[in-house]
Amino acid sequence: ACTMDIFPTICHIAGLDPSVMLLPQDGLSLLPVFTNEPASRAKPIGFHYKKQAAIVDGDWKILSSGSPAGKLELYNLAADPNETKDLSESNLVQFDRMRHLLDEWNDSVEASFAGLDYPEKRVSASEPKSTAWYELEQYKPFLEEWKNRPEYKTYLNK
Repeated sequence: ACTMDIFPTICHIAGLDPSVMLLPQDGLSLLPVFTNEPASRAKPIGFHYKKQAAIVDGDWKILSSGSPAGKLELYNLAADPNETKDLSESNLVQFDRMRHLLDEWNDSVEASFAGLDYPEKRVSASEPKSTAWYELEQYKPFLEEWKNRPEYKTYLNK
């Protein structure tokens, strides 16, 4: 389970028909977990952080290292939960399958970011510009004091 599952779970609890929601929906409802129904994730889970991306499908995970060479690493999470043995060269069939899933997922993320999965095929121009919290006026009086706090150091000491 991950954060992308929150919205589908709330919609499921509220009884909303899935046909009223925009597609694609990346997450899945977690309601079966709360009602003790057998649950398994039939859909892979994709993650993106800075220059790294990963996708988990069942026991398998493929991870982009974020390096300029674009190295991909493959792990069998059931056999190697600490991700110590990269199988990208020894299991080419699984590697190709997972690389294909990662590429498809990344294309979907980029299309969503561009607004291509909205009915208008674009992100609304009226949406506010994204701004980091530490750039907002209301936080400026506190920034000097916060620079020494560990949870803010990386953002404020640039």
